Amino acid sequence: MPQLSPLPWVIYFFVSFVPLFMFIMLSEMISYQMEKGSGNSGLNMFLSW
Repeated sequence: MPQLSPLPWVIYFFVSFVPLFMFIMLSEMISYQMEKGSGNSGLNMFLSW
């Protein structure tokens, strides 16, 4: 039996984790903007993060 390469696991990790991470970060930025009421605060938080 051939050895299983880690590449499918890396692809699966990126496909499953990256959209989730982006969704969480986007929702955090939106809630932060709503909290501050300013359009630039989310971007500044993203840049300082």
